Amino acid sequence: MKNRYSIRLLVIAFLSVFAMGICYSCSDDDGEGVKVYEYREQIGRKIKVLTDLQAESQFGLREGMYPETSRTILEDAIAKLKDFLQTIKEAGVAEAQIPEETARLLKESDEKIAEFKATVRTEDLLVPAELEVSGKNGGYIDFGAHPEYSTFGEVGKQAFTVEFWVKLKDVEGFFYLISTFTDDDTNNHERKGWCVNSYNYGGNNMRMTYGMGFNDLMEPAFGFSTVNEWVHLAVVTDETGVDGEMNGGRPVMTKMYMNGELKLSTTSHQDASKPYASNDSNVPMVAFGGMSATGNRISDKGANGSMKHLHIWRAAKTQDEIRRVMEHPENVTGEEDDLVCGWTFAKMALDDQEIKDLTGKYTAKLIGDYKWIELE
Repeated sequence: MKNRYSIRLLVIAFLSVFAMGICYSCSDDDGEGVKVYEYREQIGRKIKVLTDLQAESQFGLREGMYPETSRTILEDAIAKLKDFLQTIKEAGVAEAQIPEETARLLKESDEKIAEFKATVRTEDLLVPAELEVSGKNGGYIDFGAHPEYSTFGEVGKQAFTVEFWVKLKDVEGFFYLISTFTDDDTNNHERKGWCVNSYNYGGNNMRMTYGMGFNDLMEPAFGFSTVNEWVHLAVVTDETGVDGEMNGGRPVMTKMYMNGELKLSTTSHQDASKPYASNDSNVPMVAFGGMSATGNRISDKGANGSMKHLHIWRAAKTQDEIRRVMEHPENVTGEEDDLVCGWTFAKMALDDQEIKDLTGKYTAKLIGDYKWIELE
């Protein structure tokens, strides 16, 4: 009886050892042993650290953000770790090599994290660029609604200058370059504000449109067909006479310049009872498009092109003054007494929805189809 019990114990012990051996062997073959599992966990935790860092980081041009190109530093590190996990799963690496290879990849990932963090911007980055707007595809610049953009003193004696650089893709059709103008078809076509526009029906023309009186217009124009090159345009308005000039006993209300050269000089097309009408509606000034009296974009008045160094002055500038600003727009600081507003659009904006003007008083935002073209 005693011998039979001893034999039974020996058999149980033997089977237990045998079973452990099988389990151990299977564990090695399947790669699911405790050590392999632990290495997989270490790699998984590191992947989470990398992905969390990428998700929590901000990319852009402002101080504290990271350059867009820095994304690849983390993405490459994540990809290597995932590839190694797949290699382990497919038994593409000897189990004996897993600890060493894991340690190497984790160390390399920590180095990539340090490399990524070292690229954080320590100051805002201003990148020279050209702003291109596709107004015919819904893009435009919204400068906000401010009466200062179209009101320049006493009614009948207003004086102002609008000047800017522009490069148009084409001059087909009728389109607005920059506008505060509205035509209210619900109120007997009440017309307010001003608009620099291109009108090529019956000939290519660069035109200034004014709302006059209640629903009348004045639209002086000169021949214009320049495309795909920068030109400087300036429209000078003074209802008491630009440069003090008179013609036929009437004040010269408008002078238009291209590249500093006088292209047009004219008196008002209306009598004195119909002066220029400022726009006091809550409608934004826009570029490369127009707005209705209700503040909706006019879909068929969009222009395609680029603009830079836009300035609106509450004074009628002389030709010499226009040439100086044209040749050295960088000299406009925003502190000039007669400067209403100004935007350079010569460097990539830090925030396309909040582009401060030179005076710091106004903000523009980019809408729809546009792009910044980085300059070398």
